[in-house]
Amino acid sequence: MTEERRSSQFSKEKDAQIVEMYNSGLDQAQIANHFGTYNTSIRRVLLRNGIVPISCSERTRLVEPTFFNDWENSGIQYWLGVIATDGCITKGSLVVETIDENWMKSFRDFVNPKINMNQYQPKKGKLLHRVSFRCKGMEKELEKYGIVEKKSLILDWKYPITRDFLRGVFDGDGCVSITNRCRNELAVSI
Repeated sequence: MTEERRSSQFSKEKDAQIVEMYNSGLDQAQIANHFGTYNTSIRRVLLRNGIVPISCSERTRLVEPTFFNDWENSGIQYWLGVIATDGCITKGSLVVETIDENWMKSFRDFVNPKINMNQYQPKKGKLLHRVSFRCKGMEKELEKYGIVEKKSLILDWKYPITRDFLRGVFDGDGCVSITNRCRNELAVSI
């Protein structure tokens, strides 16, 4: 496909918007409807941007809705801590993103290595690595913990706070800083 033909179909900005919409959990058909085009046009944009699209039904089969139900698992406790602080649920998708590519790979591999991990460059700030997937029924399962859409100001954690959960909370939203440079006093905050 020539560059002239490519630019006549979608601009670079629309390409980026299509990739963003796909990464947020929308499928090719939903994006095509939004732009008034065909699924194959959306597929070409995704492939051109290094994303191998999968069907909506394949996406929902990559993760079981009950994946996070084993509260006794220390890995699940850790990643729920991360999700509670630094993840979000948006339009039925679970999204976790960070500047640390290896950390995002470890989340993806913990959940399912077949899930796409994508990069996202905001207008300001550093390159972000994102894992996003939909799973029918998972939203209800996460709600049992208190993790809901727009949870930032209303999170009501419903399970015991464990060491592994706190590690996830700290890794997701914690910091260590020097409060008094003369005495080297450290402050830990979440």
